[in-house]
Amino acid sequence: MAGSMLRSVNASIRGAHWLTDADKGAVQQARDYAKAIDEAAGSGDPEYADKVLGWMGPYLTGVLKQLGCTPEGRKNLAVEAKAVKGRLAELRAIRDDSRSA
Repeated sequence: MAGSMLRSVNASIRGAHWLTDADKGAVQQARDYAKAIDEAAGSGDPEYADKVLGWMGPYLTGVLKQLGCTPEGRKNLAVEAKAVKGRLAELRAIRDDSRSA
């Protein structure tokens, strides 16, 4: 399905609430890699598509990892841990408020 890699990358980027303007270059790079993969997949030449995916796929994965858009990337950035700790702190604050009332 042409365009599916770019759609997936865009969905990952939309879900990465921690990204800032400083990440725009890497975000564009990920989109460019995804677009190249989609164009190759839609070329009708399976050998070419496999070659482009084999070449660009690891680069795309690397950029997504740096942006925290893979499980390993989020772990390295401690993005999920921050969200969990934030929610846990919120629940503890609610508990403490109810105890002091």
